Amino acid sequence: MPYNTGNDSFGYNDKFNHSSWLTFMKNRLEIAHSLLSNDDTIAISVDNYEIAYLLVLLDEIFRKENRKNIITVKRASASGPKVINPGVVNIVEYVILYAKDTSFWNPNRVYAAKGYDSRYNVWINNAEKDHSEWTFSTVLEKWAEYEGVKKSALKKKYGENYESALTNFVIGNADKIGRWAALDNNSIGEEAKKAKQESLDNPDKVVYLPREGAKDYYIRNGNALLFASDRLLNIDGQLTLGQPICDIWDDVLPNDLHNEGNVGFKKGKKPEKLISRIIELCTNKGDLIVDFFAGSGTTGAAALKMGRRFILCEQMDYIEDITVARLDNVINGESRGISSDAGWQGGGSFIYCELAKLNQTYVDQIAEAKDDAALATILEDILKTGFISYTVDPTKIDPNSKDFAALSLKDKKTLLMELIDKNQLYVNYCDIDDETFAVSESDKSFTRSFYGEDQ
Repeated sequence: MPYNTGNDSFGYNDKFNHSSWLTFMKNRLEIAHSLLSNDDTIAISVDNYEIAYLLVLLDEIFRKENRKNIITVKRASASGPKVINPGVVNIVEYVILYAKDTSFWNPNRVYAAKGYDSRYNVWINNAEKDHSEWTFSTVLEKWAEYEGVKKSALKKKYGENYESALTNFVIGNADKIGRWAALDNNSIGEEAKKAKQESLDNPDKVVYLPREGAKDYYIRNGNALLFASDRLLNIDGQLTLGQPICDIWDDVLPNDLHNEGNVGFKKGKKPEKLISRIIELCTNKGDLIVDFFAGSGTTGAAALKMGRRFILCEQMDYIEDITVARLDNVINGESRGISSDAGWQGGGSFIYCELAKLNQTYVDQIAEAKDDAALATILEDILKTGFISYTVDPTKIDPNSKDFAALSLKDKKTLLMELIDKNQLYVNYCDIDDETFAVSESDKSFTRSFYGEDQ
């Protein structure tokens, strides 16, 4: 969505005053609310400039009880031009989630990769033997032994790569690594209590308790052994240690953002990894996703790669050169973004169509006009054939008046824009059979099929 910062590559009017921006968003959010099913979710990306205003608006439209999360997203590092500004360096944006109806809301459990958890420091020296023969040491001792160095020399050997190297060692040996966790008598069954007591009576003995429908217990001195292998998850196509996502996302940085999709748009693009996480959280394969501000097409690209259907809406002219081109690249198997994580090889399809212009034709002409003569011609056409705003009395408009002639080119453009009925920018569906608009039979047929009204 437009952030209202005055610095946006999309070309929207991104510097509204607050009231205009809120009106702009309110109209679209009300439509979005009407389109959602009871079990649907809306996700809105915004920065700190407008989040407070937007939350009030969203609470009004979606109701506060349906607000599910305000997620903080790290979008940059505290370096470069950002540190020039005084005060705290701003490097975050926000993703706000609202359910249509919280009683129907059923999001997916999503996991993120995490580094080594130092609590998993128990190493089974002879894991291949029966549990009754197990002996134990520590992960760092075994890693040092494997590397052929003293334990104290490990950090010096790996330097800044120490944590990642340790994590990789743990992942590679996860079935031999665990941690001891206390068993609470208030949360375990009678069999587990007996096994726990047996282990307390024999502190050096590992007591084995098989469990149906749950992980088996290996209990020593009253504590159960939790294995690191049970924490391994396939995340983004890789086997790694994982944990459920929280409301701080610091692992979706746009490191290669300018290359994603093989199209331009270096500012304003969202990382596919960010969008894919929202999609994974809120949808399932085959679900339909709607993006009201398509921009460079990140949502469509991620949806294609993740097996979702999508509808993208965009009002800017770059859609053919940027958005459509990007989706073509995805279908042809482009390899950036989440392609590797999703195992994307290409394929799929999409349909691209445009609204039939009505008053939007005048909007385009006004924007492109270079002189007074061009504007005078446009004004004459508007008065003859255009749909004038109901707030304007066309009989009081004189294009030959001295007052109009005295206006600057910019002010004349502003005046002409005020004359146009903005509710008639495009041909309405109910008017497609009106011969005035010269809609072709093929366009009528496609439009009816789009609305599921094939004849």
